[in-house]
Amino acid sequence: MRLRTALAPALAFLLLAAPVRAAVVTITDCVADPHVVAHAPSSSTRIELGTDDLVLACPLAPLPGTDHIVIVAHDVTVQGPAGGITAASDGVAIRITASGGFAAVDTSIESTANNGSMEITSVGDMLFESSTIDVGESTSGDDLRIECSGASPDCKITAIGSTFESRLTFITAVGNVAFGRVHLVSHSPRDYIRITSTHGNVDTSGEAAGIAACCAGGDLGGGNTVVTGNEGNLAVTAFGFVNLSFTNILVAEFITVTSGSAPGLAPVPAGVNLSGASVRNDFAKEGDIVILADEAQATITISAAVLVDDNRTSGTEDVSELNGCTVVPRTMAPCVNIVGTPDLDS
Repeated sequence: MRLRTALAPALAFLLLAAPVRAAVVTITDCVADPHVVAHAPSSSTRIELGTDDLVLACPLAPLPGTDHIVIVAHDVTVQGPAGGITAASDGVAIRITASGGFAAVDTSIESTANNGSMEITSVGDMLFESSTIDVGESTSGDDLRIECSGASPDCKITAIGSTFESRLTFITAVGNVAFGRVHLVSHSPRDYIRITSTHGNVDTSGEAAGIAACCAGGDLGGGNTVVTGNEGNLAVTAFGFVNLSFTNILVAEFITVTSGSAPGLAPVPAGVNLSGASVRNDFAKEGDIVILADEAQATITISAAVLVDDNRTSGTEDVSELNGCTVVPRTMAPCVNIVGTPDLDS
């Protein structure tokens, strides 16, 4: 009896201290469900669940009297084919904030106005699978921001079989960014795509996204494409390595790829792999291709790659800048840490 009496307060404390498991709220009626609220002062349709999880399994659009959408929950899943989100207002038409993770599966999330934008942020991992994330439809739109911020552990962004389309696209993770069969599309004027891993790697080979390095969906590698309008720019930056193997990149102006982005030499592998990739900016406005692997101390692999940097208006021949090297063949001085034989290097 004494033992039981002594243990009772401790057990009670443990029960009180145990974390409360979040409820999962599944919404299948985006008009009548009481969690879907029209907030007149902010002209927004809101789903605010605090620490509970959300599964959105219906087509969500602004309720009458509102013009944009705000979602706040712990884990957020937009689950198709029935679930999806559409809004047509200027400004931030769709804002999703997850204090846990985020997933979009077999769905579409669309901000359709020319001056509309979208923000999807999470603390935990993000997954986009067989989904379309679109700002401005086939016109310009404003900006699309996708960001995970958790660092315990480093959050990841994984996209498989999905399309991201906007005028400005910013994809940022603390940990790894991994793409497989992903299409990144931007529309001019002054369009820009930026992919950043602040403490991990950027990998569009398909392998990190769970897709075999060969023949995924009929494509070599991950089957990823990046296409911009006539004023498009692309920047890819990673703390560790960048693997763009078998990725098709067609960007009008400037293409910048930087691995080992922290000051000094990276404490992790920080090469750049362009094997089998096509990297071109030889249409529309002129620009440069600049690829730097850990301050030129890591290796850039160009086996079977196609590298085409446009010529200057002056007529002077121009080639991609790889680890500071702007001459071909890449075995000439001052070229360093460049390996492999490209199919085309022009």
